[in-house]
Amino acid sequence: MRIKNIRGRPFRFVISAASIACLAALASACGGSSSNGGDDDDDGQGDPSDPDNGEVSGDLPDFFESATVSSHGEFQSALDDASEYSPDDEDVEEGAAFLIEMSEDIEDGFDENGALTYDGNVSLYIRGDTTMRTLDAGGHSRILEIDSIPGDDDVRIWISETRFTGGVIDDGSFEYGGAIHSDHHLVVEDSEFANNMAPEASGGAVYCHGDVEIRNTSFSGNSSGERGGAVYMTDGSAEQLIVDSDFSDNEAGHSGGAIYAEEVTVHDSVFTDNEAVSSVRYDRGGGAIHASGGEINGSEFSGNTADLIAGAVLHYYLTSLDIADSEFTENRAGNRGGAIGVFENGSTNVDDSDISVNVENSVFDSNGHPSGGVIDGGAIIVSAGQGAVDIVSADSSFIDNDAPPLVVDTGELVDEGGNTFEPEDDRPDEWN
Repeated sequence: MRIKNIRGRPFRFVISAASIACLAALASACGGSSSNGGDDDDDGQGDPSDPDNGEVSGDLPDFFESATVSSHGEFQSALDDASEYSPDDEDVEEGAAFLIEMSEDIEDGFDENGALTYDGNVSLYIRGDTTMRTLDAGGHSRILEIDSIPGDDDVRIWISETRFTGGVIDDGSFEYGGAIHSDHHLVVEDSEFANNMAPEASGGAVYCHGDVEIRNTSFSGNSSGERGGAVYMTDGSAEQLIVDSDFSDNEAGHSGGAIYAEEVTVHDSVFTDNEAVSSVRYDRGGGAIHASGGEINGSEFSGNTADLIAGAVLHYYLTSLDIADSEFTENRAGNRGGAIGVFENGSTNVDDSDISVNVENSVFDSNGHPSGGVIDGGAIIVSAGQGAVDIVSADSSFIDNDAPPLVVDTGELVDEGGNTFEPEDDRPDEWN
């Protein structure tokens, strides 16, 4: 293991849109020109001021210390070294992180030593050195455990260019997170999670209590016995963001075949063949996502299934659900909501009059019952109990969904114009 001090070396320089405009004006005044007029930071993140880029964590950190590791033992030693630092140390600049780079795939050591653990209160940045590196627990243990200690609310864990596989938590303890368990703000980008498990708990791959940002990352073949086959996010006050990511063939035994969250924002992501397998109770389902509120934009859901309700998205509302520029194709539920099911949360603090399901410029195609049987809401159902939650739709297409495609129990179907139906008979009577 090599440790070197690289205090003050920035990992990434991020420039705001306003600063770019300022620089362009200066360049023009000096007779120069800008070749691209936009993001000079060719890192795939985009301009942080771009609203379509989702909320961002801000500039990535400087590194006050670094370690290069090639084994489980070296990795754990690096984590132990990082835990010796304090944010109050002179060497630790505000917002800086301890960098751990992997020079080799790490597949041995989990059988004898268990999970890699960190209980420090400075931020970490973990990544492959020059390419994606693999952490493979081989089904012996969880891979990475980040514990919380008092007073460390500013700690962030960055993970990049890392593949997590073979993580499992199966000791009957009902702990969460087969690959990663984190009590800190977690940022994951350009990574992969495959075949991790939490057979008796939630979060087959990732559990996080705190802010979560997942970007350009894939989750496949992960499973949990309870909630969130791939990702389980708690803490309703936290920011929960998914951008440019793929979820396929993940499975949960309760709710959220891919993701179980509070209020989550999903941008430009793809959900394919995820499954929520429980058919025991009506609060279980959501073949791809279970959430209590949030936003879905520019995303695709296909072939997701739930044994009971909400083939793609189950929304137990605390806030509205906003869907735009998205596609839902061949998602299936055994009882209600072939693509989307919206149900009363049961909270006495929710004013139903402020909540709606807002759909814009989206496509719902061939959603419904797995075998063409009777289903309430082949595309969307809203069952608000004693409240009145509306479906508000504009410029969207509903094609060959099991009939009726749109169902509201106590609210209204609101036509904002531009909606099309195939066959035309599926158009709600009140929209004719």
